[in-house]
Amino acid sequence: MKLASGLRIANPKKVILAFVEHWYPVYDGVPVAQDDELRASEIALSTMLMSRISGVTGGYIWRARAPIEMALAKIPKKVDL
Repeated sequence: MKLASGLRIANPKKVILAFVEHWYPVYDGVPVAQDDELRASEIALSTMLMSRISGVTGGYIWRARAPIEMALAKIPKKVDL
């Protein structure tokens, strides 16, 4: 596979399957409470998946979690984010 950027991926199916096998148990396989509380572990899971935030930014998010949690409380519990 060749991307528009010029990057070539020799075996894209193998790459994506390895990604899913490696990351699913660490991220998608981790039970997360369906509530309006933001936990440090949830921020850590995000950084583990290279969400482009650093541990320092994660700390800022953690300290600013009150308005985040207020916004989360407005989302119906049955909505799957």
